[in-house]
Amino acid sequence: MERYFIWGVGYQGTIIYELLKDEIIIEAFIDNNQKLIGSTYKMNI
Repeated sequence: MERYFIWGVGYQGTIIYELLKDEIIIEAFIDNNQKLIGSTYKMNI
């Protein structure tokens, strides 16, 4: 299974995540917001 990065944790990033989370491995989210660096956004547990 391929691994992907999603740019943005806003509305569009969330939609992409929800649509593809069972189809691909999402390696990380990338965002310009420096407050989010090193934080956890979504996890498949």
